[in-house]
Amino acid sequence: MSRASLHIQDLSLWVNLGIREIEKTERQEIRLSIDMEFSKAPEACTTDKLDDTVCYHELCRKITKLVEEKSYAMIEKMAQDILDLIKVETSKSSQDLKIKVRLHKVRPPIARLEGGVSFTLSS
Repeated sequence: MSRASLHIQDLSLWVNLGIREIEKTERQEIRLSIDMEFSKAPEACTTDKLDDTVCYHELCRKITKLVEEKSYAMIEKMAQDILDLIKVETSKSSQDLKIKVRLHKVRPPIARLEGGVSFTLSS
């Protein structure tokens, strides 16, 4: 039995995230990466049909809509909402699916912090 994984790297999202006033009123860039590990390869590996796998285009669209329409105080809550959405969107798959969500706050308003801040949440 083959194992498989799907990686979505650096989806750029413009969100209101943080507890400072400027973060609540001005959108900032967050980069989202998702790793999904399938216990067996999706059927699309043999059928070549979109219905037999995770549509990452649709998943990215729904995640973008979710986080860009809300305001978040905490990066942890945003990660949990994204993880929950992925679980719902992939629930048609009867196999075990391990999901890891990584959010990277690219330029938080903290003096001298050049590399941003990241938070990772896994199922």
